[in-house]
Order: sequence, then C-alpha cells, then structure tokens
Amino acid sequence: MGKRPLWKRALARLGKQALAWRFRHFRPGMQPERWVRVAGMRLRVASGVFDPGIHFTSAFLAQYLGRPGVISPTDHVLDVGTGSGIAAIAAARAGASHVVAVDVNPHAVLCAKDNIARMGLRGRVEVRESDMFAAAPGEQFDLIVCNPPYFRGVPTNFAERAYMAGANYEWLDRFSQEARGHLHAGGRCLMVIGDAADVREIVRRLGRAGWNVAVGAKRDIVVEVIYIFILQFAESNDMQSY
Repeated sequence: MGKRPLWKRALARLGKQALAWRFRHFRPGMQPERWVRVAGMRLRVASGVFDPGIHFTSAFLAQYLGRPGVISPTDHVLDVGTGSGIAAIAAARAGASHVVAVDVNPHAVLCAKDNIARMGLRGRVEVRESDMFAAAPGEQFDLIVCNPPYFRGVPTNFAERAYMAGANYEWLDRFSQEARGHLHAGGRCLMVIGDAADVREIVRRLGRAGWNVAVGAKRDIVVEVIYIFILQFAESNDMQSY
C-alpha cells in the first residue's frame, strides 16, 4: 500500500483525533429517532439503534454488496448485527435468494422489520432477535455479513453492544469460533472495519482463529480508512492479503 501525500497524512491525523474525541464522548442510545438516506436507501433509525447515517462503515458495506459478483442469486445470506437492516436490504436488492437478519437489540429488530417491510422485502428478508447465531441453530449460509463491534470496552446496554466488543475483543473471538459452523463449504464472511479501531490486532486475532483474511475493498475517506475483509477457511489465491 502506497503512502499518502504529506498533507493528507497531516489531515488524517487531525481527523483521527476528532474521531477519537467523538468516540470517547459519543453515548450510544442517546440519539433521537430520525430518517437517513444512505447508499440509496431511505431508512428509519430508531433511538438506541446503530445509525448508518453517522458511521461510514454501513454505507460502504451496503455499496460493496451491490457490486457485480459479490452476491449470487442462489446465496443464502446471514446479516449478523443488522441494526437498521441496511446490509440485509442491500443483499436482498443485490439478488440473494434469502436473507436472515439478526440482532440482539430488540429495538433494532423492530426497526429493521419496519425498514424491510416498507421496501417490500418482507418475503425475502427474515429478521430475528438473536444473540449472534443463537436464533439460527443448525442453519448454514453461503455468505455471512457483519458490521461488528470493534472497540475495546464492556457494553452496559443494547446500544453499546453495537460498538464495544468486550475488554479483550470477546465478541470478535466468539464470532470467529461460531461462524465456521454456519457456513456452507466454500462459504465466506464479509466484515467491515474502520481504522479508528486497532485493525491490525483484530486481523491478527481472526487469523489466529483459523481464518484466511483478505482485503475485498478499501476506502480512504481521509479521516478514516475503511476495510471490507473477506474471511474464509479455504485458501484463495486471488485475494490480496492484508
């Protein structure tokens, strides 16, 4: 990966400081209900639900799912931590045969159901209240998509669980362990992470859990670099390693 120009690196440092300040002072769950337009979708975001209008990762993942070849018409897709339902909707619009969207937050479940129904996708996207894979026992998928919590910290409410992965990334470790049993042979996971987090440590932990981690896409928005990682257990030679 080439180096940014000096001016861009200086601007990025300032932007990251601003982001760090925002994350230190932002209180998940305190924002009021509102409507947002993200990735070509008009979504209602209920209070206490992860807001794709103020976080860049959701839009990038939704746009990536719409790229040719990412979703196959035969794909059975699971969206873990669906929030407003944005990734599940994007997968259905891209042609997935069936999408299951899960979230541990009951407010997110209701919010996602509402957005999915308004877009006429209720027959193709099923929303379940679930702590990760708990509501999909024995089910396997071709693709698992996830905008995970990726900051260190212990959540104290449902809203914080969209941001904090535990004091030592326990959420990500659990995902790594459980996701493999919910993938068909040759299946893959797509995980979006912004470098406001410790990306290298997260990738190291995923690799240690047995995943082959490759970069599917990257977007540099100056204040943050966002990665979409492709996770597979079978090695693939056509992917760029992180």
